[in-house]
This record gives sequence, C-alpha cells and structure tokens, in this order.
Amino acid sequence: MKKILLIAFILIFSTTAFASKFGSKEEVVTTLKKGGNIVFIRHAYAPRINNKFEPDDFYSGSLKKKDCSVQRDLDNRGLTQAKIIGNLFKENNIQIDKILTSIYCRCFKTANEISEDYEISKMIISVGRGNVSKKKKQLKKIRKFVEKWDGKKT
Repeated sequence: MKKILLIAFILIFSTTAFASKFGSKEEVVTTLKKGGNIVFIRHAYAPRINNKFEPDDFYSGSLKKKDCSVQRDLDNRGLTQAKIIGNLFKENNIQIDKILTSIYCRCFKTANEISEDYEISKMIISVGRGNVSKKKKQLKKIRKFVEKWDGKKT
C-alpha cells in the first residue's frame, strides 16, 4: 500500500515554490506517486484580519473555532491556491492514505480541495503564538504519530 499522509498545517505549499525548491514539478509528482511520503502542507492563503493573525479573543477559547465568520479564512486567492494543490494530486492520480487537518476553516477548506476524506485532528490544532512549552508537547505528539504511522487509513 502506498504511504502518503497529508497533514495540512505545517509548510506553505504552492506548486511553483515547492517545485523550485525541491525539483521540477515532474520530479515532485514522480516522487509522490512512488508513495512512502509524508507531506506537510500549510493552509492556502488566508489574509490577516486588521493586521492580526486571529481576532483578539481567539486563543482564549471564547470564540467558536469551527465558526468561519470569526476567524481568518481563505479568500478567493486562497481558494484558488487550494484548488491548485488539490488538482496536483487529483490530475496526477497521487494516492493519499490519510489527510489530517486542524479545526481551523482555512486548514480544512484547503484539505477539502485535496480530498473530501479528511480528518480534523486535535493533535495539530494551533496552541497560539509564543506558547513554547505547548508547542514542544504538540510536536512530540506529531513526531510519535508519524513514527508509528503504518500507511493505513485507520
């Protein structure tokens, strides 16, 4: 079974930037089609709100994080980017075993353009800016998950 896991939150991915850093688009597609890859993708473009990453109360938990109207979300540019990412996988018949995404609208909307079969995971939810100890714990959980992952959908 091919082992490709997408975790939609870590790195900014655009086909041009990705290909220029890691090889031609054809080389990237060939590598992905071979399987055995874990691909980290950050969400597509989601502009700041009033020059802030999130509304003031967002990380305090007082806002509903599933409510796209109260958080940074994809704009038209971001939706276009997400579709480009999704088309890269779909048009090249790149098999995906699992997609994990955070609860944030910009992340699961990006994941949805790749496949409607994605899982929202608390493991990769943002812990807020500057919270180093929580980030270290979170990265430890992610590393453990990646090390144990066997390429199965469960």
